[in-house]
Amino acid sequence: MSCSACGLPPVLNQSLQRCSRCKSAWYHDIECQKQHYPNHKAQCRRISLASSASLLVATADKSTVAAKSSSPRRAIPQEECDSSIEVDSNSSAETKSEIAYKHPLVECKVHDGKGRSLIAISDMYIGCHPLDPSSSDVNTKGWCRPLVPPVLLESERISRCAYCFQKIQPTNHPNRDKSLRRFTMPAHRIHYHCSKQCQETDKDYVVEEYAGRILDQLKLPEFKGLQPSSTVLLCSRILRDSVKSSSISMKFQELCFNINDLSQEEKDHHLKVMIQCSLFLRYARSNINDNNHQAYERACSMIQPDPTPAYKFMSRIMMNGFTISTSEQIGIGIGLYPVASMINHSCRPNALQSFWFFPPRDRAEPNSPMLQITTCQRVKAGDEITISYCDGAAPRHIRRKELWDGYKFNCDCTWCNDIESDLSVVGLKCPDAACSGRVVRVPDEAMPSLSRSEQPRFKCDSCGYSRYTETLVELTQNVKNIEVTMKQEGYGSDIVNVNKCGMHLHRNYESFKKICNTQSSWYVAWSADAIVNWAIDSLRLYEDEKTQEEICTRALRLIDDSRPAMRFCFNHLKWHMLQGIEAKLRLFVNCKDIDAFNLLWDARRYFSLFVDPDSDEVLSSLDGSIDYYSHINNCCGVDPLEKYFAHLAPDKVRTIWIMTGCKDYQTDPKKNMVSFLYGHEE
Repeated sequence: MSCSACGLPPVLNQSLQRCSRCKSAWYHDIECQKQHYPNHKAQCRRISLASSASLLVATADKSTVAAKSSSPRRAIPQEECDSSIEVDSNSSAETKSEIAYKHPLVECKVHDGKGRSLIAISDMYIGCHPLDPSSSDVNTKGWCRPLVPPVLLESERISRCAYCFQKIQPTNHPNRDKSLRRFTMPAHRIHYHCSKQCQETDKDYVVEEYAGRILDQLKLPEFKGLQPSSTVLLCSRILRDSVKSSSISMKFQELCFNINDLSQEEKDHHLKVMIQCSLFLRYARSNINDNNHQAYERACSMIQPDPTPAYKFMSRIMMNGFTISTSEQIGIGIGLYPVASMINHSCRPNALQSFWFFPPRDRAEPNSPMLQITTCQRVKAGDEITISYCDGAAPRHIRRKELWDGYKFNCDCTWCNDIESDLSVVGLKCPDAACSGRVVRVPDEAMPSLSRSEQPRFKCDSCGYSRYTETLVELTQNVKNIEVTMKQEGYGSDIVNVNKCGMHLHRNYESFKKICNTQSSWYVAWSADAIVNWAIDSLRLYEDEKTQEEICTRALRLIDDSRPAMRFCFNHLKWHMLQGIEAKLRLFVNCKDIDAFNLLWDARRYFSLFVDPDSDEVLSSLDGSIDYYSHINNCCGVDPLEKYFAHLAPDKVRTIWIMTGCKDYQTDPKKNMVSFLYGHEE
């Protein structure tokens, strides 16, 4: 835990003090609190009001609550600061928010046509966690447990722990080819772990590794020489655990499904996955116990003679599964969370889902990723809690296609029914600068053959230009192809290829600007965001300081050019992430940019509402940047690190900086900035 003002850990032999009003901010002393209070004031009021509203519906005995809240604490006098802070004692007294989490904020209701939903039974403010902790699938902090251990995506198996999903450090990876500076992975190997604790806790490790080794030796045509997919592994875990536990089987059977709208292609794919799952269980069953044999027989009974049970089984997974993602919204795995699956979709949701990862160093036993639902808007009693199943910022036709392909329903929210607002999100304009016409959408009735997988048609009502759809499809596919190239192995080793990708991204961005409005178009914001991500990834590949600054300057110019569209389209979390990236780039160019430093703090404070402060990669990166620039700068008039390092011996200071990657921070801070902020390996 670190100080909310300066971001530093507690001074040796001293504990941090916390805000007595909201109990969510921590400080070294009153000076840190006074410095932080102008930025903390609004958040402090929101959290304290949310806790108060939650306590209104609590049914606990008043005397018990009073006894817990009246435990002795040493507090700084209120007159010294508008929001006083108090020392965190080791007593078992609970905070208001912890008491509130013990009482339900929502209730489950069933609606015709929508199935189950969660309805708020009390007012909630930004930062509340509405899931009911009394459920066996939700812990006291509002984190939702998975039905079975989640599964990593195939692309992440070599770089992340198969159990806790934490990144495996490259220098310690068991299969690193040091001569080639890359990873090598045996064909049969499915899982890697970050520690011995994770490997011992992972109950699926031995069974699945055994089956993977057998399948690699047999070279079955059903797998075409590839490893079992993530979906196959998840299906096998559900079947095995359903045999062991009737409660897991019952919870899975309660999940909704829809097989009436499945296409023949989708049915064939589902059947193929179930056949692969049955083969996987067939060779896993001979290793451990009889549960695998029963799971294998159950999988076979779903396939023959009638495959309808297989379709239902796969539909439950596809419609209720969550893509486990980082705070950067990068998918790394899939999992089933029964309680969270009751939350319905809205293109303008009032809550966000995030995932918490628990490495073994933080507790005696590591845990699988847990899902947390956090309100991002004010919620009134009687409102439905909703999250977004897709990119809510995207145009209507993209959202509808994603929802139909993945969940087999058409969204009828107010945002989807607002055609005029959707035209602003698409943001088309006539490519002829001399034309003053307005781009309108061709009615669907005029194109009876238009399906859900096709884009709507547009035309200029003045000159009649109508090649918008073809151009958008072509440019969008170009950007997606470049993003796929950037994720391929060996991409960063060829600097010519890196420059070519950047050039193509800029060219597509300029092409989007010719037919799209830079003030509101999602296509402009999306293509600009792709260029910013390219700049961040490519910055560490250059050693020339001048080239690095040119990349940063171009990225900042692009952000400034597309800022209105990004602000209009992106949700709060995505926008604050972009703000953090912009602050880093600005500080890289000018380390004395105090406004950028404050922007970095704002992004950090917002992210802390939704992600795990101890293990989230983005939050750790922001904390590292704040620490670094606080040290090399006098941003706030006083170096925050001076207070911390004054109590440490010189050799201890050097050890801390070496551990954080800044070996030569005094002699060459500019060079080490790249290494520290972007993980460049010398």
